[in-house]
Amino acid sequence: MATKGEKKSEFLRHKKEIEETYNRKLEALYELYPEFKNTTSSINGGSVSTSSYGSLKKVLHQAIDRREGEFTSRDLKKWISEIDASVGAAMTPASVSNALARLKKEQKIEQIKKGAGSSPSIFKKKN
Repeated sequence: MATKGEKKSEFLRHKKEIEETYNRKLEALYELYPEFKNTTSSINGGSVSTSSYGSLKKVLHQAIDRREGEFTSRDLKKWISEIDASVGAAMTPASVSNALARLKKEQKIEQIKKGAGSSPSIFKKKN
């Protein structure tokens, strides 16, 4: 039976292989469709690299500022994907949840209804 250390090294090896394959396929796609190779997002009239520090937070604020009314974590992920597909694709359910918790702590949003089971929490932008 493999030890925890062996499992971790195997996991990291597989992860690296998958990331390399993904990057090769993405580059091939950009070669076929160079007009869609956009590594920056327009945020508040400026241009922000999606890989730069803080870009997620900026896209997150932009997504919420553009909307009115109540929303769920699923809505937020969809909005982020509409603004920047690469950031949206990279967001896991945990990162969306952490982002919502941060915004709630910063008092940018308020939780209207706590989720339970398959029913998601509902949030609203604070004025």
